[in-house]
Formats: sequence, C-alpha cells, structure tokens
Amino acid sequence: MIRNKLQELLEIVGTEEKKAEKRMVETKNAANEIARTSANSPSQSGDREHSRNQAYLVEESYNNIKIFKEKLSKELLLEVPKKSRPICLIGIEYETGESMELVLANQTAFVEGFVVVTTASPLGRELVGKKVGDSFEFESGGGVRAKGVIKELE
Repeated sequence: MIRNKLQELLEIVGTEEKKAEKRMVETKNAANEIARTSANSPSQSGDREHSRNQAYLVEESYNNIKIFKEKLSKELLLEVPKKSRPICLIGIEYETGESMELVLANQTAFVEGFVVVTTASPLGRELVGKKVGDSFEFESGGGVRAKGVIKELE
C-alpha cells in the first residue's frame, strides 16, 4: 500500500525544516548582535540572556523537526504497520462520532495541517500497539475520559 498521507506529511515537513533552519540562523545572528552591542552594559544583561535562550529554543525546534523528518523518511520505506507505532498516521473515531487523523511520534513536532501526538502523552501512550478496530480510552485532562476506536493505520 502506498502511504500517500505520510508522503504528503514528509513534503510539508521538508518545507517546515527549511523555514525552521532559516529562523534558527536569523535568531542566532540577532542573539550574537545583541551580545556584541551590549557587551559592556550591565543593564542589558537580561537582553543578552533572553536572546541566547530564544536562540536555543529555536535551534531545539529545528532539531526536532529535522529528527522527525529523518524518522518519517525511514518509516516510509516500511510496510503499513499492523499495529500502531511511531511514526504512523492513525485515523480514530471517538464515541461521540467525531473523527480525526493524527500522527503518532516519539517527539514533538509542529507541522501545519497535521495533529502530532507523542507517545509520552496520555492519548499517545494509549494508542501504541493498537490495531484497526481496537478500542482505546484515556484521560484527556481535568478527569474527563475519552473513548474511541482505531479506524485506520498508515
């Protein structure tokens, strides 16, 4: 089976990786400029620290999307899984009748147009190892329980 949705995801992730890399370079350059221009000013030490931390966060975001892309590329070489595993696309239907598709992954990654759920989240932990037709139940926060069924794996 061709994994069309994951292939589409890979293309979007490639674009997101390029954007994240550009943001990372720009943020590092800005942080370096702030550090250079405020080196002799004790009153601007907060600005230096803030810009350094911002550069670190942007770099971490870039690294996450890069790792996600590498794992997704490897996953596309494999057969469609019989049981859910990172990285796979899962179609679910809640008992309320609401349906959605999500991507199960080991690490967080923001990808526009896709819901990425990590295996560390309550829903992600519940979905690992499930097959089409299996039920799941998890606490969605505030003590609210949500139930559903796996409808599709890709």
